[in-house]
Amino acid sequence: MTLGPGKIVGFCFALAAALVFLVSIKNVRLAGRMLPVQGELKEISYQHARVGTSRASTYNVKARYLYSVSGTTYQGYLVSLKGNFYSSQKDADRIIRQLSAAGTVTVWYDPLDPSLAVLQKPGVEARNWIMLVALAVSGFVFYRYLDILVLALKEKGLK
Repeated sequence: MTLGPGKIVGFCFALAAALVFLVSIKNVRLAGRMLPVQGELKEISYQHARVGTSRASTYNVKARYLYSVSGTTYQGYLVSLKGNFYSSQKDADRIIRQLSAAGTVTVWYDPLDPSLAVLQKPGVEARNWIMLVALAVSGFVFYRYLDILVLALKEKGLK
């Protein structure tokens, strides 16, 4: 077996798929053990920012909330396990409307580390699994067929 570009690219895709798999499993386990508790939303807003020199925008939802677990009060900032960044103003506005509609909010915290909490119920992200499948299939295709394509193109160029 020769180590051609297909094997190298295929291995890189397989490595990326393994990383996505490990992160997804970690997030599934974390989401599964998070428990709800009532909290108090202190502030919520968003800031608009440009991404690098591109025209792409990001909206950072800034949240601050208090919640108590076993008599200890914690302060949280995370909206979801995905983070606080949204790609559209519409999504940021929707999150703010949902969360600020009531004075109290449900806070989801990790019983192993109560200082880790989010405002949106954690769940399994379908897009992570889709990305995992796409990376695995791409890795297989590159591993199996890119070298064949490169050899065929070289032979065609020599004739």
